[in-house]
Amino acid sequence: MERPQSLIVQNAVDKGDLNAVMDFLRRNPGAEKFRFGTGDTSLHYAAMVGKSNIVNALLECTPAVEKDLWDNTALARAAQFGYTEIAKYLVSKDSSLLSMVNRLEDIPVVTACRQGHKEVTNFLYSETPFEMLLWENGKQASKLLRCCFISKRFDIMLDVLHRGQSLIDQNWKDLLDRFARTPTAFSSGSRLTFWQRWIYECEYRLFFRFNPSIDPHFCLFYFFFS
Repeated sequence: MERPQSLIVQNAVDKGDLNAVMDFLRRNPGAEKFRFGTGDTSLHYAAMVGKSNIVNALLECTPAVEKDLWDNTALARAAQFGYTEIAKYLVSKDSSLLSMVNRLEDIPVVTACRQGHKEVTNFLYSETPFEMLLWENGKQASKLLRCCFISKRFDIMLDVLHRGQSLIDQNWKDLLDRFARTPTAFSSGSRLTFWQRWIYECEYRLFFRFNPSIDPHFCLFYFFFS
């Protein structure tokens, strides 16, 4: 797409002007596949800037699995920039997007967590089949664990390690070393009131009382993550 034409569409998307976008595409058949200077198609760009009405309309003429120059799908772009509603709509149209990797070889939930977007990370983690995280010896799970540590998403870390205890042998020493340097990751490193300390202690004891089969390595993780 020539620069002046691409700017027309880009400006229309920025304004959320659906009529202008669709009118341009009608007058220029195939323009939905043209790329802006950023390497994005109209669909990717709309997902980047959070224009859900335009994303919804463009999906009628553009495959959801279309990738940009960096192998990002529109879902990966929504994950990167934290647009949960767009992510929900895209997943409802094609759930295979959850497993597609970009040039960094990240699936969307890893992308969202890497950028620190809590809400869209929660959604994508809840929708991503856990076996996807375990592909290639847990490559995506390991990436997600590192991103969760950096963004302090200890709740997801705990769940990943609980559901995929086979990963612990590969990662637990390194993670424990990092947690030892992160006092706010566990209760003893932060100031708690009497009631907070009491509740923390009760939760810890009750968990292991009713889960006697938990792997001993996982016990260490639970202690630090809770």
